[in-house]
Amino acid sequence: MQRGLIKEPTPHGPRHSHASELIPVVGIEPVSKRIGHANVTVTSAVYSHLTPDADSRMAPVLRRGRRRHRAIARARAADSPGVVRRPSAAYALLAWEGDQLAGFASYSFLWPNAGLTMNLFVRELYVIEQWRRRGVGRALMNELFDITIKAECSRVEWTADGDNGAAYRFYERLGARVLGSKVFYRADGGCVALRLSR
Repeated sequence: MQRGLIKEPTPHGPRHSHASELIPVVGIEPVSKRIGHANVTVTSAVYSHLTPDADSRMAPVLRRGRRRHRAIARARAADSPGVVRRPSAAYALLAWEGDQLAGFASYSFLWPNAGLTMNLFVRELYVIEQWRRRGVGRALMNELFDITIKAECSRVEWTADGDNGAAYRFYERLGARVLGSKVFYRADGGCVALRLSR
């Protein structure tokens, strides 16, 4: 399992990364449904460059971008003499089976939490269908738990889709519990636009 670092993401950065990694593996149609595009045509227009041979052309560009982001992060860390060090906006864990991506988890550190501690928030846990029920999800979650302990976070939190019974059973086997005292809210397109127009 490899841990990568995503620096200074745009609001759509994690979504684009998610789509870009999955399309070469599972194709455009399932990714289009997963990211909520109105139809496959929209997804194709945005991600048509992701053909299998495009990977070799993109690798040098991605490596240059990674080096640039690391240099920016080092410079910002050096200029931030604060009591609390600001962790990066988002991180990603990649699970590989041989040379195939089997799954990933994206997460962030949130502060403050109870008692002014940090918590680790899992934004996405995804295992590619052919690798499900082979321990990939458990390995990703165990790595997230290890990161939580090393970062001295007080807890790990995540959400699951209301109709995903398999995820519920998986998380219960890990010993996690549903937190009934919290309600998850979302303001998207129309609501945000309406608020901004006031």
